[in-house]
Amino acid sequence: MCRMQLHPQDPHENARWHDVKVSIQEGELLVYARSRRSRELRGIWQILGATNEAKRNRRIYELRNSNGETSSLRVPTKSRCVPVLDSLVP
Repeated sequence: MCRMQLHPQDPHENARWHDVKVSIQEGELLVYARSRRSRELRGIWQILGATNEAKRNRRIYELRNSNGETSSLRVPTKSRCVPVLDSLVP
């Protein structure tokens, strides 16, 4: 379980964070959205990069799907999944 937001096309639009489930298959992330509101997040995503948000102890991963849309995936820095996700960062 983690939080994910789709980057909006309009820079004035506020993006919302949604709860998602993520699994890894063949170096790609398979995202399962928990609610209907986060339907657009479902699918296969690739990790582009990662950064730390030190003040809040979070690791943020930048993702891209096959349609060219980008998003952010947020997990706690102490999570067991961080080393696994870091191994997928190019």
